[in-house]
Amino acid sequence: MRITFVIPFLNPTGGIRVVLDYANALHRLGHRVQVVHPLWPYRFHHSRPRQLRVFARHLLTGNRLGWFDLEAPLVQVPRIADAHLPEADIVVATAWPTAYDVACLEAAKGRKIYFIQLYEIDSGPVDQVDGSYRLPLAPVAVSSHLAEWIEVRFGRRCLGVIPPGVDPAVFYAGGRVEPLTVVMPYHPDARKGGEDGLAALRLLKGRLPGLKVRLFGHRRPTDFDGAWMSFERQPTAGRLRALYAESAALLYPSRFEGFGLPPLEAMRCGCAVVTTRVGELPRLLSDGCDALLVPPQDGAAMARCLERVLVDEALRAALVACALERSQGFLLERGVQRWLAVLEKPTGDPG
Repeated sequence: MRITFVIPFLNPTGGIRVVLDYANALHRLGHRVQVVHPLWPYRFHHSRPRQLRVFARHLLTGNRLGWFDLEAPLVQVPRIADAHLPEADIVVATAWPTAYDVACLEAAKGRKIYFIQLYEIDSGPVDQVDGSYRLPLAPVAVSSHLAEWIEVRFGRRCLGVIPPGVDPAVFYAGGRVEPLTVVMPYHPDARKGGEDGLAALRLLKGRLPGLKVRLFGHRRPTDFDGAWMSFERQPTAGRLRALYAESAALLYPSRFEGFGLPPLEAMRCGCAVVTTRVGELPRLLSDGCDALLVPPQDGAAMARCLERVLVDEALRAALVACALERSQGFLLERGVQRWLAVLEKPTGDPG
């Protein structure tokens, strides 16, 4: 099968990594997969000068993807249009601006699918974001709760639900766990809850003076304290595995998610998880069994749960054992089978 994934940029975001994981997996199965991205950047909610700066950076950096080992071909095109895309059986839009361009492609570029991983209201005008869900593309959601929301809000029934998958060849347990060590993804976007997490960690530091925190992301917090915090910018998958496997606990403080993948990755690596009840996680995890779940923005609850995990080794061991067993249901192979089932469905818009 000839499959084109259209991504909006090469930035190391969770959503882009999910698409690239599936592109690799389908490529390994023998499908002719291409990942296409535009040289002329999408504006999203940025100013025109910002768009021009991103364009200049694209000219300088070229078609390179240093943070991910992509096995399928990566193709940079001037823009997403018929003249620049290959003929295919399937073409997949992966963000709201790409949906508009994919909707305009001729039929020879493939049956049109819209892989929706998040309600992207924070990245563009609400009328344009909402309008993307009404385009004549077959929607596919990353989670059941998102699929239900799309049907209620826009009257569109999803062709399928394809959750992210954790690659067991990349994320696995093994490593010396350092006591009193917490790993946390940090992003300045308010919906990611980074400041909530930092507030919880400062509270915890007052109770556990020996606490060490490992942060990762694309931008270091402005109030970073190097005495007890470290920060890794855009870690590779291998390095991310080490961060999970060598930390006693993960704190995932997000306020809003389409799915919520990092807790599942950490679970595969033997790291105890404290996460907010966001995205699909409350439907997948059992509080007190394979993770500890807290309300979003509740820093005090985050600190309390982390303290329990860090000081009670029996609790931590029980959570890790249950999580390793539970994580068997989140492997990449299962997601690939769902992709194949969706791609082989008869042509037609389910909405």
